[in-house]
Amino acid sequence: MVKRILILALSCGALSAADARPTVRALLTLTPGYLTAQKTTTYGVGGELEYFPAGNISLRSDAYALVGKAETGGLKQNYQGFLGIAYNFEKLWGLSPFVGFQPGFGLAQTESAAYSNLRLMPVFSPFAGVNYFSEAFFHFTLNIRYVYGELLYPSAGSVSMSEIRLSFGLGVHL
Repeated sequence: MVKRILILALSCGALSAADARPTVRALLTLTPGYLTAQKTTTYGVGGELEYFPAGNISLRSDAYALVGKAETGGLKQNYQGFLGIAYNFEKLWGLSPFVGFQPGFGLAQTESAAYSNLRLMPVFSPFAGVNYFSEAFFHFTLNIRYVYGELLYPSAGSVSMSEIRLSFGLGVHL
């Protein structure tokens, strides 16, 4: 049974492999992550908007919001936005691998009585993943990214916001 499902999925992917990439795609993701300095698992939601002007290069924007974490303390709020480019490799069986880089900004707050406001911070992120274009209007995405950023407090110094994130979601072609 599993073999049949796999063969069917690959066959459908092979049939759609000749289709061109969409001009614009939008996507919502579930995004678990791991803050490397705090050794904390995080849970977030994200959104992607990507424009394919021509060729293999695309312009991509991403947004992220923290919705929960495994441990108490540490990070209280985290919102990030990115804008950058991605290189999209040739499609094979409906799969389109990509790599990219995005600088951006973040608004974050730690759980501390001394620092109760959101702080602005620069962030940047290399990422890699794969899109699966299964239908004319829908696609699935899986990607991994490393986010580097430091939250700066005047008297306490910097708090590392470095995080490894895995994102997966369902999107539409616009």
